[in-house]
Amino acid sequence: MEVTLKSTDKESVQTPLDTYEIIQRIFYKRHKKDVLKEHFWTIALNRGLKIVCIELVSIGSNARTIAAPQEIFRLPLYKSASQVVLVHNHPSGILEPSEADLNTTNKLIQAGLLFDIDVVDHVIVTKHSYFSFCDNGLIEKLRWDRKYALTFIRDKQVAKEIARIKRETERHKDQLLKTGKLEGIKQGKLEGAKAEKMQMAKQMLIKGIDAKLVKEITGVTPQWIGRLKNELERA
Repeated sequence: MEVTLKSTDKESVQTPLDTYEIIQRIFYKRHKKDVLKEHFWTIALNRGLKIVCIELVSIGSNARTIAAPQEIFRLPLYKSASQVVLVHNHPSGILEPSEADLNTTNKLIQAGLLFDIDVVDHVIVTKHSYFSFCDNGLIEKLRWDRKYALTFIRDKQVAKEIARIKRETERHKDQLLKTGKLEGIKQGKLEGAKAEKMQMAKQMLIKGIDAKLVKEITGVTPQWIGRLKNELERA
């Protein structure tokens, strides 16, 4: 069932908090039906993170609900969405994802890759809080999990990631080169200052100035002063 948004509702989903606030209004404040049963929603987005549609996909029992890929992606595909946020509630109030939640999310991420729809988050909600798979690193972890991955999809995924890394490297290459040059200049100045102090200390020792005074004036360590004196004696 597609959910109709009001003019006061958010038009985009930028963060998991946005997702939580949307479901809070739709489920806990607006409808208030079957709150002791699990509900599964999809929030479909375009590339600009604007909401394309919101759908209540299924209503289950107090412990589980059905999240079949054909039902999850039917409306987002029809609406030409490019991204989708999965949402379901836990009537128990426990936010920790179950093993079933992880498996379901894994399957849907892999199915989304097949449909060219990116599953960007799965948010578990209760009346007072939420848990974001994305914020907790689970979306990225499951995206690279091999359990339900199709070989040709994985090859495509790897190629896409390599291309992204190459683009990022190219984008930052000029900055890296600039940083390297600046570091080189900085290091060069330090080496130059050190060489200047050594030369000054050497000239002072040639003139017979006391080693303690040489150290105070130039800041050269006693070890280096000793090496300079040995060098002068050998010469």
